[in-house]
Amino acid sequence: MATYTDKIVVRDAGVIRNFISTDSVVTNADWTFGDNVIISGDLTVNGTTTTINSQQLNVEDNNILLNSTYTTVAGRTGGLTVNYLPIATTDTVATGGFVAGIAATSNPNVKTVGSATFAVGQFILITGATDQGNNGLFEVLSHVGTTLTIRGVGTTDVVEDFSQNQFVADTTVAGAITRLNVSVLRSGTDGAWEQGSGAVTPVVFTDLGSGTGNSLQQAYEVGNQITTDGGNGVVLIAGTEKLQVTATGGLDVDTLIDFDGTTFDAVASGAISLDAGAASNFTVAGAGLTLATTGSGNVTLTSAAVLDINAGSSVTIDSTAGGVSIDATDGCNFSSSAGNMTIASGGANTLILSGGVEVDITSASVDINATGGVSIDGATFSIDATTGSNLSMNANSAGFQNLSIDALNAGAGNANLAITVKTEADITASILDFNASSSATMTTTGGNTTIQTTTSGNVVLDSVGLLDVDADTGINIDSTGGGFSVDVAGASNITTTSGNLTLHANSAGADLLLNATDVVSVTSATFDVNVTSATIDAVGGGYSLDANASSNVSTTSANLTISTIFSGSLLLASAGASTYTIPSGTAAALTITDGADAFITLDSTSGFERVQLGQFVQLAKGAGIQIVTTDALTEGSICYINSSGESALADANAGTLRQGMVFGLSTGTFIATATANIVTVTGSRVPVRFVAAPAAADNGKPFYLSQTAGQATLTPPETDDDVTYQIGILIGATGADTTPDCIFQPRLASIGANVTT
Repeated sequence: MATYTDKIVVRDAGVIRNFISTDSVVTNADWTFGDNVIISGDLTVNGTTTTINSQQLNVEDNNILLNSTYTTVAGRTGGLTVNYLPIATTDTVATGGFVAGIAATSNPNVKTVGSATFAVGQFILITGATDQGNNGLFEVLSHVGTTLTIRGVGTTDVVEDFSQNQFVADTTVAGAITRLNVSVLRSGTDGAWEQGSGAVTPVVFTDLGSGTGNSLQQAYEVGNQITTDGGNGVVLIAGTEKLQVTATGGLDVDTLIDFDGTTFDAVASGAISLDAGAASNFTVAGAGLTLATTGSGNVTLTSAAVLDINAGSSVTIDSTAGGVSIDATDGCNFSSSAGNMTIASGGANTLILSGGVEVDITSASVDINATGGVSIDGATFSIDATTGSNLSMNANSAGFQNLSIDALNAGAGNANLAITVKTEADITASILDFNASSSATMTTTGGNTTIQTTTSGNVVLDSVGLLDVDADTGINIDSTGGGFSVDVAGASNITTTSGNLTLHANSAGADLLLNATDVVSVTSATFDVNVTSATIDAVGGGYSLDANASSNVSTTSANLTISTIFSGSLLLASAGASTYTIPSGTAAALTITDGADAFITLDSTSGFERVQLGQFVQLAKGAGIQIVTTDALTEGSICYINSSGESALADANAGTLRQGMVFGLSTGTFIATATANIVTVTGSRVPVRFVAAPAAADNGKPFYLSQTAGQATLTPPETDDDVTYQIGILIGATGADTTPDCIFQPRLASIGANVTT
């Protein structure tokens, strides 16, 4: 569903404009909405009756304020009224309908089909009346014959303030009348809540929770609580019998309990739970405190913070049938301030030290002696020393022995080996073999990097992929004993970003050869070729001259011909504005022709332009079309296209949209059935015929199709039968000319409610 914000528009002085906050809509008709109505701002209802016919009323606020504008310093009731029991005494509205009451003169009344159906003081409910103000709860004043009079405005006021007191005059025969019982919950003038019910006035109200002889159960039902106060003292429950609580929900005490008994014996066939919301203690003075399970079950001590066990001598934990487990989710320590601490596993059992992150052993020295191997397995491990150290293998074996340092990764990620030294890394070996399956880098941050053979042998740089040589100052390739060859199998380039690039063939008779099996491309800031004559022949294909700055192709004498000889098109394309300068004072300075007919001719002797493309013609003023006209036209006549596809006089109040749709202005006088010249191009300056000559002060104003066929007016027509069509902007008004010039800018402004399309 689309949402439109501030998109309501109104027709004002011939134009459509947005509905703004200072506008207001006033209507005397009912509005019916077929779907939900959402009001984002406040809703104010000023009528006397607000009727809600929904099945459910949802109010987000947690309180409803009644008597919201009442400011008199005197008590006033207010509450809720419920139709809880209709009575089978009914009638219906008859001819004559509803009559409004007149203050101090006569009470409201309604005509009924039946006679004397209702009696004085009874409550009645009227439903189904055409005017919502006549629906609701009323009090009967009298029912004489077929005239049912209610209490309210007039000479006899209502007894109850929740009853309605007036009818809206309405002769429509519609409405049902039913007698009923009501129940009212309200605040009295003293502020106490009270309740009453009945079928007649006056309703007797009783304060809620008041009266003598109320039981504790009644007090509970009224307010769900018993409240003590200084005037009534404490609530005392005394006697010889037990005070027994059997509620399945339990006993919930939310205050201090003062128990002064000698013995507190809590015996339960089920569980006992002691819960507190503040600091608490369980203390025994001068005797033991035992927490025990005698048959089965565990003793659980749970602390949200610290569990503090203090013993005067020692703490003993004995487990005769199983292990002992001490678990914690934060830092822990076992320490001895004097003597040794022994953690031992007896027999052939293993002592396991396990850490979720690491096991940290801090000591003056750590001595690990093993007759077998020493294995360190971990996600990571680190061996750090502060003085000279070694990692060595001293083997004494005839077999092949290796010292391996491996960085392996069975997963998809990398496995790197990083060796960092401050001064020098010295590798001495009879054979040095570097093998890398991915990439290898040799970098010197200062000084030279030299790869050389000192006595014999070649230096071989062999790359299956790209061989990338980068130098900050230059690359020097010297071959004193012969030439050099750079051979590649793909696209290549030699580029200098500053300075000259020189290709020399310096010996006599040596040529500079540029050979290409396809294209030789020369790209340069300036490319200067000076020859006596030049011919560019592309016998096998085309050629392209491209430039990045202003360029020209010119001849100082004779003709310059750009042509396609046998086939193909001549394409002139410009990314910016294009200018063609024609010779002045020439009758046919520019002619566009197909070889036989001229389509566009520019005459620089008078500035006249003649354009002829199909029916589109250049007219004396503006541009437009030639079309047969059904009606006789004069200069400035306003035209529309009729159902025959011909021009005719437009009319704002013909009642149809077609006759108000302006398409052009006549440039002269044409009889009916003649071919007329009609200006149709927006922006043309052209005369327009007015009903009355506009004043010079009206220049610059918009003007409209009038209710006189074929003529214009400054006042937009806006009746339900009118089409409001803006023709253009007035520009040549003098106060005397009825056909002043205008700028032709036609647009539909609005249509009336009765206009057919």
